[in-house]
Amino acid sequence: MPFTILALSGGGYLGLHEAVLLRELERALHKPIGEAFDLICGSSIGAVAAMAVAAGTPARDIEAGFLEHGARIFPGSRWRAIRPLAYVASIRYMFRSRYRGETIAETVNAIIGEKFTLGMARTRLVIPVINASTGRLEVIKTSHSARNWYYADMLMSEVAMAATAAPTYFPLADLRGQLYVDAGIFANSPGMFGLHEATHYCHVPASDIYVLSLGTNVANPRRLAREKRSLGALGWIKNGRLYATMASAQRELTDNILRHILDDRYLRIEGTPDTAGDSLLQFDNASLAASKRLTELAERAWKDAYVRPSIRGLIQMLREHEVDSAWRHPILGAAEPETDLPA
Repeated sequence: MPFTILALSGGGYLGLHEAVLLRELERALHKPIGEAFDLICGSSIGAVAAMAVAAGTPARDIEAGFLEHGARIFPGSRWRAIRPLAYVASIRYMFRSRYRGETIAETVNAIIGEKFTLGMARTRLVIPVINASTGRLEVIKTSHSARNWYYADMLMSEVAMAATAAPTYFPLADLRGQLYVDAGIFANSPGMFGLHEATHYCHVPASDIYVLSLGTNVANPRRLAREKRSLGALGWIKNGRLYATMASAQRELTDNILRHILDDRYLRIEGTPDTAGDSLLQFDNASLAASKRLTELAERAWKDAYVRPSIRGLIQMLREHEVDSAWRHPILGAAEPETDLPA
């Protein structure tokens, strides 16, 4: 029996690209996305989208939420073109995070609702984060085994703050006395976490697993000219260059490994390569121009993908696929999370 996984990448406001892909995917499925996938894994802004889908939020509302709240999460995009202000801000942000983490929680509450917990998810969730208090990887997940119901009563808005606490962009998130950091610095493309969760914890044979990965159009960071061989800290931090380079390399690693394991049962939809260096495509640019560009790129990416027989075949299978709910564990509030990770 097929076991279907949806992997949602991180990328700040570039997540709008992913939200548009989700809108088109749900339209093609003729049913809610959460009813088509047995497990959804998300990193950073992809974790927000994953929880929204698992809560039953229509994909078009996720897209609308990103559009409506993007400028509140990333207010700097309003005056990005004013160079003196941008320069002053860059000095200020050397000593503190750029944005308020509370706006993430407010956005999640607006999209999903204030009282949604992981225990209310309609499908399995896997969300990698970094526990900065312990210095270890942690995977926040739903109660799909008797050992991992520690997180079941945790609010999705709280999880979102931990999953999106990108270094230098947002302050660390405090959950149950522990500090958390966005896992996008090492797991921006979370497909391997989904595969490992399915095989190791859900005991699904790899031969039964299908993974669809949606990207945020960060796969092609700006390429460096030869004369820029001696970039310092500011040069690497500027416009998220370092983060984009790490995200791109990790995405390529994940793609290669999943293709080797799953072959044609791993599929990815990502922006087109000619977007490399597009000045509008930045993690914290929520301007109207950036929103329009991301929407155009995502709609084109979907159009290009939908003509592929492999994508059409997967969508047909997903239309007929039924997600079971037998995994839901009735007990809430375990003493502590799993520690034998990575998961």
